[in-house]
Amino acid sequence: MVKIDPAETVIDGVSTYKTSLEFTSEDERIKSGMTANLTISTAKKEDVLVIPQRDLVKKNGKDFVLVSNDGKTTQELEVQVGLIGSDGNAEVLGGLEEGEKIVNPSSIAKK
Repeated sequence: MVKIDPAETVIDGVSTYKTSLEFTSEDERIKSGMTANLTISTAKKEDVLVIPQRDLVKKNGKDFVLVSNDGKTTQELEVQVGLIGSDGNAEVLGGLEEGEKIVNPSSIAKK
């Protein structure tokens, strides 16, 4: 039987869900009543362009980054975002090239 409880349990501010899994083959190391912490990956890509998610600016349902070619001025550039990781990174599908210098929007607001 495989099931995920619909109600969350919050432990140290993190939502967890009690889940029961079924193994495809028997393993003598697995005992009834054992518990485990799992991370379930729902998608994975390699060799992609990623930026910190905090560098994205959302406007009218679109995603933008601030790019600086000279270190003094910035230009808003629309980007297409793919996967968003739990590590705080966002995949960039288009609109930005590797090597372009992006600027965190909060660093401009402080000046």
